Amino acid sequence: MKINKLSLPHPVLGLGDDVSGDYTTSMDVVMGKDKIVINIVNNISNKSIEDMLSKKEAKFCVDINCPKTLFRQTYLSTDRRQKIEIETACLRDKVMASFYIIAVKDAANFKPTGVNSDYENRLFTIKAGDVLGYGGESEFIASKKWEDQRGISSFLVIHPGENKNGPYAIDLNSDRIIVTLSKEDYSAFCTASQSGFDDIFLSSIVLPVLIYAMNQMLENVKFYEAFKWYQLLDFRIKNDKDINTLEFEPVNIPNIAQLLLASPLSRTLTKLNLFIDNSLEVE
Repeated sequence: MKINKLSLPHPVLGLGDDVSGDYTTSMDVVMGKDKIVINIVNNISNKSIEDMLSKKEAKFCVDINCPKTLFRQTYLSTDRRQKIEIETACLRDKVMASFYIIAVKDAANFKPTGVNSDYENRLFTIKAGDVLGYGGESEFIASKKWEDQRGISSFLVIHPGENKNGPYAIDLNSDRIIVTLSKEDYSAFCTASQSGFDDIFLSSIVLPVLIYAMNQMLENVKFYEAFKWYQLLDFRIKNDKDINTLEFEPVNIPNIAQLLLASPLSRTLTKLNLFIDNSLEVE
């Protein structure tokens, strides 16, 4: 349930300016072979709702939804720190998490601390299950190997084409970005990769493809957001601590792409200089 654009019949902490105070969350995901562990920290500052939590009249509620597997489950807790364990087989690809505080008991004459003056000192009747606080949403990508998400092969694949030579082609209409090289270029690419020149491959092929793909992410969100490559890149852009300080907008895309690939140009130049130095020594 998404409530950030709805108006409820009673004031909700974290929904517009209904109630003064804050309700925010942070989430950390640990991928295991058999289980996915989701650690959540709830931060709240509103006396009346904090009192309800301490009296167990309200609870933190996390809604976990995986469209790919149709898994959906809610998890309740009165603890600010929540630990949720889900079997790995239950989640795949994009997983959504929504955060709420809900009433677990009926309450008459409810009026939270710092309620907006628009409510004119009204008192509200709250039923068990009603939303008292909204902590927003987050998402993560569930894969059997969490570390695979950081590898290029998780979002991009190189294929040989039918043409003997010519420019490469980019196809974004699959779960992985498909780069098709001419037969001659593909053969040269395989030789270079096996010879330790993979950084040159990153700079000359993957970097420009990634920049193009991210521009398409901004321009055609609705069209590409269902593809796994989009979801993986979107997750990393939002969650990588070295990247999420940059606004995801056209002017920053070249910098973001280089951060995603760990500065491939610098590594390419370093490797080329070593190659040149070794060649001069041989002569």
